[in-house]
Amino acid sequence: ADVVHAIGGISDGPPNKGRKTGGKVRVSTGIQHEKLSIALLRALPDLLIKFKSDAAVLESISSLPRYLIPTVFSLPQRKKDFTSLNKNLSEIYLQSNDENVLRNVALSLAYLSRGDHTRAPEARLQLQKVFQQLRDRVEDMLLSEDADQSGTTKRKRGRDNDNATPASKKMRNDRARSASSKGSTLSDESDDEGDKENSSKEADIEYALSLNLKRLRVLSKRCDLSEFFDDSGDNNELEALCSAVTDGLARRLKMRKVTTGENEKSGSKIWRSGDSRVHKIVADGVSEGLMFLLSIIAWKLYAIQEQEGLVVDDNEDLLEESPGGDDDEEVQDHIVLRLRNRLIALTELCFEQFLPDVVSDEDEETSSPYTEEQIVFADAVQISAGQVASDLRTLFPKELANAVSPLLRAFALVEDGRLIGGYIRFFRSKENMLRSNEELDEENKDPVNSLLLPLARSLATNWSNGNRREAGVALAHVTGSGQEAQSLVSAMSRVLKKTEPVRLLEAHMASLRQSYDEWMDNEPEEMESDCPTDAEMAAFEKAEENHKDQFESLEHQASRFSQSLGVTRLSDAKLAPALVGFLREGLRYAFSNDDGDTEDELILGSRLSFLSVLSKYGNWIKKGRANQKEILQRELDQKETALRTNPDFEEVHEDDLAALGRFRIALGVKPFDDASIVAAATGTGEETVGEVEEDSDSASDLNATPSPSTMKSTTMGRLSRGSSVTSIRSRLSSAQGSLPPLYEEDASAMDSGSSPASPSTQASGKTDDTDEGGKSQATYVGKTQATVDDETGSGVSMDDESEYSNLFDSQTKSTGTGK
Repeated sequence: ADVVHAIGGISDGPPNKGRKTGGKVRVSTGIQHEKLSIALLRALPDLLIKFKSDAAVLESISSLPRYLIPTVFSLPQRKKDFTSLNKNLSEIYLQSNDENVLRNVALSLAYLSRGDHTRAPEARLQLQKVFQQLRDRVEDMLLSEDADQSGTTKRKRGRDNDNATPASKKMRNDRARSASSKGSTLSDESDDEGDKENSSKEADIEYALSLNLKRLRVLSKRCDLSEFFDDSGDNNELEALCSAVTDGLARRLKMRKVTTGENEKSGSKIWRSGDSRVHKIVADGVSEGLMFLLSIIAWKLYAIQEQEGLVVDDNEDLLEESPGGDDDEEVQDHIVLRLRNRLIALTELCFEQFLPDVVSDEDEETSSPYTEEQIVFADAVQISAGQVASDLRTLFPKELANAVSPLLRAFALVEDGRLIGGYIRFFRSKENMLRSNEELDEENKDPVNSLLLPLARSLATNWSNGNRREAGVALAHVTGSGQEAQSLVSAMSRVLKKTEPVRLLEAHMASLRQSYDEWMDNEPEEMESDCPTDAEMAAFEKAEENHKDQFESLEHQASRFSQSLGVTRLSDAKLAPALVGFLREGLRYAFSNDDGDTEDELILGSRLSFLSVLSKYGNWIKKGRANQKEILQRELDQKETALRTNPDFEEVHEDDLAALGRFRIALGVKPFDDASIVAAATGTGEETVGEVEEDSDSASDLNATPSPSTMKSTTMGRLSRGSSVTSIRSRLSSAQGSLPPLYEEDASAMDSGSSPASPSTQASGKTDDTDEGGKSQATYVGKTQATVDDETGSGVSMDDESEYSNLFDSQTKSTGTGK
């Protein structure tokens, strides 16, 4: 009502007057817009003051300056109104804590400071003052901690303090004296539980830091704050601020890091003393700080690319020589690299907050050793770290390693194994949040957007050199996690197939094998009692039913994968031999009986049920050429002969043999000929399965990243069906607390004679490795699915087009803008 009253009376007559022709309509609209802009410019300063305590109204009012015509800002009679508007917006931004209000005010301040109107420099100076005050607040709080720890209050700033206003100088000095007199309670991990006053002060300090980092984060997304730094001297103000924020957040994370040991359950005593609110506030501060640092790096990266002429149009040749030629030296040190590496280290420290399961050997139920605040803190910082890791891998894609420019080659984030491993470990521990959507009437989209979307974005951006096991984890949610997750994974799959279809087919195998291993490990344990009670029998029957449902879900997953390759036929002639290699790799895995990471062997034929999963791809072989069937026929006959001539053949379960028979029918090949057994008995057959498979199975590599749902499959030798897994849990719990990189599979573990090598394995891929000291180093590896050849083709995808398609398309297009 106040806005209407303020701008009332500006109409020049009835609404339809003056609108007989198109030209008159345009002229009338322009005049009306100008008059409305003048009226709003006069009214907005007072309206902002009047409603500054009402966030709901202020959210709408603060967005209006963006709709004013810039020409009215230059009018001499409106100078005072413009100055008041700028001042009031700045004060509101420095005082508000509402996300929507901050976003609208930041957009308005940025809008007023741009354009060619005569007031733009004045607005830009006001925006710079807002940033300087926020920077002073954050640095005061962070540097005062360093002063308390070093016993000095000397502050080293690399900027001219004359740029700050007298008011901000006084405010900064008052805060410094106040912080110095209070002391830093953050450096004490063992405050007395009864010291409520110190705990309250700590919560206030952390809240103030979190709120100012939030304001910096919102402002950094709307304008390039690096332009407000004076980096002409030896000291780089931008780098100094980022270092202060990084060090302060890292100190808070290290204080709360969980250390597991024989005599220590939950690590630091900080979780059981002081104000419990502090940890949630600190987690918010870490999240805001991570996003602020990421935004600064993104703006700096864009500025450097423009300065160096590395941003090109679609019509320019991306392969043309750079100005320096081929002899340009590799870039070893750059401000963007230094900022990025600090953020990566901070992100990895967030992933180290992972809380491993602690389960004893005893059957007795034990309470969780972690407090509720500890769990909330760990989840919050790891979710934020996952989003930042995804954005870092999007900003610095691996494809930049092939750029002509040495600067772009240096920007390529090749050594990302620890980022991937840390996030996948956390993702697997929270997969139940995604799976629960299948049972809900109204799906919860938060887990999809916070957990699955960051994983899908980074895969879509880097798929030319993507990690197959990482993709396999995401692809597994094409079923069983609700419609929202299914749409997201389907959209991602379309992008991956278009970018590198062969690698996608290999990711299918990684995903299916991983899901199959989990199904085997979840087999119900045999009842110990010879006379079980009704309750025990009911529990066992329920477990068997769940196990059956899990396998049906796995078969459905394989069916969806197969459907994504085409409708009635494969779209590419090269896809057929690739599928032959894919199935041969599946046969090798199904007939293997060693557990990879352990010296134990599985029961002979215990993986034959995997053939039921592979059979979903059999329709493509039926429609293929006859020689493809012959290749698979020979391979299958050879392995089944070795199976049947094995001395332990009697141990093979009849259900597994039935799966083998159904697989032959699915492929359309001939039944097994008993004459092959006679040939093998006379010495003309092949080696036994055990001899062939000794060094060829690396299936357990698919679960190199530990998580509560996969740790058993990477360690346990399945010596018998239904064997207990309780005895090995305690020795696994400590391993979950580390931050392992997620490697690609090792080609040396493959049986090179079992299948033809694919084009992708002839050229080794480069991935990450990490030594004991935590330093990353590059190694050359190949693929476990070495038999998969060429692309998987196009055709009908796993799902209809969805809103995620445009998201992934934009991600892939953004990687091709550099030389």
